[in-house]
Amino acid sequence: MFNLVIVDSRPLFEGKKLLRNLVDTHYMPGSEEVGSETTSEVSSISSRGPKPKPITQDFIKVHYVLINSLSSTILEDVDCVFLGAHAMLSNGRLYSRVGTGLIAMMCHNRNIPVLTCCESVKFSDKVQLDSVTNNELADSEDLLQNLNGKEAPKKKAVALEQFMKQFEHNEPQAPVKPTQKGKSQPKKITVGEEERDSKHESPLKDWKNIPNLNILNIMYDLTPPEYIKKVITELGALPPSSVPVILREYRST
Repeated sequence: MFNLVIVDSRPLFEGKKLLRNLVDTHYMPGSEEVGSETTSEVSSISSRGPKPKPITQDFIKVHYVLINSLSSTILEDVDCVFLGAHAMLSNGRLYSRVGTGLIAMMCHNRNIPVLTCCESVKFSDKVQLDSVTNNELADSEDLLQNLNGKEAPKKKAVALEQFMKQFEHNEPQAPVKPTQKGKSQPKKITVGEEERDSKHESPLKDWKNIPNLNILNIMYDLTPPEYIKKVITELGALPPSSVPVILREYRST
C-alpha cells in the first residue's frame, strides 16, 4: 500500500482536483494496467467481466490535509515530498503556489528529500530574491467568501473586473421614474433576529471600509534552492544549480 498525503490550501483548493482524479481512477483486477475511466466506461467494462476497482482501495491510501493543519505528526512517516512548479528561476529558486516554501522548509528541517517536478520549458532566466517585489495578486474576496463551500472559487481577471466597474461607474444612468404600483414595504426585523445576525456576521464583512486594513491574496512564493534536493525534468534529475546550464544549452542550439 502506497500512502499519499495531499496538502491543499485556500482559496483555490487545487488539491481537491488531484484527490478526485485519484478516486475516479480504476484498474481491472488481475491486470497491471491502471487508467482513469469515466463512470459510463467503468459500468460498460463491469458488465462484460470483472468489476473494476478504484486504485485507492488496494494501491494508494490517500490523506487530505490543509496546509494550516500540517503538523509533525503527519510528516513523521513521510519518506519523500513532490512539489509542483510554475517556474524555476536561474538562481535555483522555485516559483510556485503560495505555501510551497513552507512545506519545503518543514521537510528540509526533518531531513525529508524534496523533489520538484518541472519541465525544462518552465526554466526562466529571471532572478528573484523574494515573493513581495514581483508577484500576482488575486481577488481579496476569494479569501472571505464561500468558506464552507465544496466548490473552489474560479480564477477571475481582477484587472478586467476593475475596468468594467470603473466603466459602469462613469457611464451616465437614466433616471428611474417612480411608480405607484408595487411599492416595496420595509422588512421588519425582530430583536432576536438582529442578535442572531450579529453573532454570525463576519468581522471582515465591511473590510474595505476599515481604515489601514488591506487583504492580500498572494498567489505564489519562492522556495530557496537549499531546500530542494532534485528537480525532475524530461532531461533527468538535476540539482537546482543546473537551471542556468540548461538555459545556456538551449541558447546555443
